[in-house]
Amino acid sequence: MSAPTPILTTKLYRPRARADLIARPQLLTKLAEAARRPLTLISAPAGFGKTTLLAAWLEQVAWRVAWFSLDEGDNDPIRFWTYCIAALQMVEPALGEDMRSALLAPQPPPIEAILTPLLNDLAAESQPLTLVLDDYHVIAAPVIHEAITFLVGHLPPTTHLVIAGRTNPPLPLARLRARGQLAEIRAADLRFNQTEVAHFVQEVVGQPLSDADIAALEMRTEGWVAGLQLAALSLRARADVSSFIQAFTGSHAYIIDYLVEEVLQQLPDETQRFLVQTAILDRFCGALCEAVTGQPGAQRVLEQLERDNLFLIPLDTQRQWYRYHHLFADVLRHRLRQLQSALVADLHLRAAGWFAANGWLPEAIAHVFAAQAPEEAARLIECEAEAALKRGEYMTLQGWLGRLPEAVIRTHPRLALFWASTAVITHDLDAAQKWLALAEAAACDQSAPAGAELLAEVAAIRAGIALNRGDFSQTRALAEQALAALPESSLRLRGEVTLHLGLAQSWSLNPVAAVQAYAEAGRLALRAGDLHTALLAMFNQGSQHFMQGRLQQAATTYRNALQVAAEQGAARIPITSALHRGLAELHYEWNELERASTHLQEALERGERGGLPRVMVLNDLALARLHFARGDAAAALATIEHALHLVEVHELPPRYASPPAAFQARLWLALDNREAAFAWARDADLDLMGELDYLYEAEYITLARVFIAQGRPGEAQALLARLRADAAAVERVNSIVEILAVEVVAWSAQGELRQARSVLERALNLGLPGGYIRIFVDEGEVMRQLLGGLRTQVAAPVLVNYIDRLDAAFGPTTTRMATPTTENAPAHPGGASNELLIEPLTERELEVLRLIATGLSDRQAAETMIVAIGTVKRHLNNIYGKLGVHSRTQALARAREFGLL
Repeated sequence: MSAPTPILTTKLYRPRARADLIARPQLLTKLAEAARRPLTLISAPAGFGKTTLLAAWLEQVAWRVAWFSLDEGDNDPIRFWTYCIAALQMVEPALGEDMRSALLAPQPPPIEAILTPLLNDLAAESQPLTLVLDDYHVIAAPVIHEAITFLVGHLPPTTHLVIAGRTNPPLPLARLRARGQLAEIRAADLRFNQTEVAHFVQEVVGQPLSDADIAALEMRTEGWVAGLQLAALSLRARADVSSFIQAFTGSHAYIIDYLVEEVLQQLPDETQRFLVQTAILDRFCGALCEAVTGQPGAQRVLEQLERDNLFLIPLDTQRQWYRYHHLFADVLRHRLRQLQSALVADLHLRAAGWFAANGWLPEAIAHVFAAQAPEEAARLIECEAEAALKRGEYMTLQGWLGRLPEAVIRTHPRLALFWASTAVITHDLDAAQKWLALAEAAACDQSAPAGAELLAEVAAIRAGIALNRGDFSQTRALAEQALAALPESSLRLRGEVTLHLGLAQSWSLNPVAAVQAYAEAGRLALRAGDLHTALLAMFNQGSQHFMQGRLQQAATTYRNALQVAAEQGAARIPITSALHRGLAELHYEWNELERASTHLQEALERGERGGLPRVMVLNDLALARLHFARGDAAAALATIEHALHLVEVHELPPRYASPPAAFQARLWLALDNREAAFAWARDADLDLMGELDYLYEAEYITLARVFIAQGRPGEAQALLARLRADAAAVERVNSIVEILAVEVVAWSAQGELRQARSVLERALNLGLPGGYIRIFVDEGEVMRQLLGGLRTQVAAPVLVNYIDRLDAAFGPTTTRMATPTTENAPAHPGGASNELLIEPLTERELEVLRLIATGLSDRQAAETMIVAIGTVKRHLNNIYGKLGVHSRTQALARAREFGLL
């Protein structure tokens, strides 16, 4: 699991309204009305009082408020959403906890998938909540704008979003206006009228101005609050008020320059110097100001500046951290460049030194870049890159590295390795190879120990690239090369490489070596604090046990992994979806369907949250099997169609595409849809002449079933014998037992009952230690009759007991499933209806339910119904509540149970 992003809590501080604030009841009323809509946009140039207005309004509201002040560093989506969750958790600690866990994954899923659990959390809140994103104009990352658009389109009625900034954000504002989802406050709304100008100036100057002076001041500033405040500050020391007001005119930029000059001239030289030099800082405290200016007593200066109302904004209730008004800071920086340009770089380096010494390396790196010191930036990035990767902030890391000249990276080859690592995460494998080549060349120029370690890390990253490309022999070679050279202290990297080695061994059909590698990878990753890699290794270790027929050992491994996750406070991170699915498949095989269902629901929820198509496909496959076992072949078919849709859309490789395709064909046979099953067999283009590829084993076994249905049992037996030999060569007991079970059906189809019972006895002896049940039961009535005949012939009590257990597992549901007719298949196992719900679904809600059951997105459903997407969302929320579920998948499953689909 990645390390959490350090939170600068001053960014989450909600500004408080000043006691001397001018009342603006019309604007406050407009904001109150705006809160009924999902989004309020406050857009105006700097100095128009956007933040001040919000602070005044939020002091009056009764609901909860979360505040996030943005800066340019928040363009990294992981950082952005980490801060959003932190802001929400300031007012409700449980909000967004599942989303926070997903953000900590080494490769977080698509942000829309991550946002879903947050939206569900918000929908469960009964009390109103407002989230404010201040200074949103600094956000330039399209992925964040897209996510905000998604968020606004799905916000529940109790949640309100406020975006404040200097410019219009690149959101679909026209569409939001047309749908009544947007309220706007613009510069024209924020301008002070003459009455407000008069009150404001009197508060600052301490004496009223004439009506003519007020009118002139309002005309020249156009009600611009920043200009009014500077003008009022300047008027404090002037007797010739009218002539002063007449003296300035022009653009806002000219006025601000003119008035700041007037204000600064009234201050002591030492205070002017303090203001100009500390203006390089976005946020500051007394100690930081002293480090930058070299002047003692900075805290006293800050407190005096706040008392004098000199555009200083406190960022916490203790008055320790402050910032300047952005407009004032811009002018001060311009003045610094004009008067002390030679000092700018040194001031930034002093700030960088203070931040680095206090553990704020990202802030230190920003100041080093501002000082145009690439060598020092490279040194700091080397210190921070590993932590940034663990936090998932690879976009931030790429941004830093992209600002360094390539010549500097050549002298810091470890930075080239970090470039390569981020490129692998973004699946830019060619770019990764380029940076690895650079690091490799640099390693050859270094001393033996340092160069050897670099080469080992190059090999480690290349092993991951080879695994991504499906080159398992190359993965093994590179992983072994890396492990031979990596220092024992490189626990995290050794854990990742050992996991890659285990995966390559598994897909290369070397199960013993795979299990050993997984166990070692888990131990190394846990020692390194890399929870995600540790859990992934434990999952694959359990799966290997499962394949080799060690079902109890597999269950123990999965449960141990879940216990480790729980102890680390990460019981709901996306990787645990695979662990719950593994347990669901085991309980399914043991015919413990309720326990299987419980674990599968956990897997489905985590899978949806993670948003990884591969995980969702495998979860759907397990759900389809469960529907099959419960007698609902139609639901199983619909679920497997969804899995195959994901395979197609995301172009998943054969190891994910083949099993659901095979199961779909098996379902067609169960539904007596022989035409579809035979067409699949014809179009599958499975090679029967050469070696049988293990990746397609599920399809080969299903092809044998089709051969039996076509009256070609001899061909089925020939194919199954080859598959069984391949599985036996690597002790894949799980496959052998299933293959033997299908062979039993093939012998029976030929009337060779003695041979069928002989093969069945062999299958039972193999299946007994693991407790296999469903692998036999799912073959239907033919298997039941053969088991009954075999029971009278076997002598071993343990085998007799096993046959009795299998016979008990057969029931009327299984019999119906084995009947190849759609007429006899039960449409809805519970036989319930809409009327049995405590609160029945409305006709419109039923329409939405049927549309999403066909695979339509919310947007597509809205277009079909000719309604707003928000209407579909509201219907879905109602459906979730009435059915007692929390996700689309759960809703569809529950609806089928109640006979609504």
